Amino acid sequence: MESVKAIRGEISISEEIEILRELISIKILTPQDWCQFKEKFSILFPTFFPHILTKGIRLTKSEERLMALEKLNLNTSDMANILGISVESVYASRYRLKKKLKLNGNVSILSFLKGTC
Repeated sequence: MESVKAIRGEISISEEIEILRELISIKILTPQDWCQFKEKFSILFPTFFPHILTKGIRLTKSEERLMALEKLNLNTSDMANILGISVESVYASRYRLKKKLKLNGNVSILSFLKGTC
């Protein structure tokens, strides 16, 4: 936990805001785009992906992307824009992810993330 505090302490609030702006402006269309996004995302949330793995949750790359965008609390339209897919595809992906995580209909992925990450 102290290493997380040390990493978080190295960046200022203005740098965090700038990274958030970059994250929501990135289009994740290629594996290189995903690597760039994940690198920046991990600066703000260094324990996010490792924590999911320690819970035994095995995600596909597309599920990882959706979880990361949910963590950023983006709306469905913004997620679709970033991923280069339709809004309906985001709804379908979210539905499949919730089913995989065994979440009932009224529990959001964001609520699940707040409880685990």
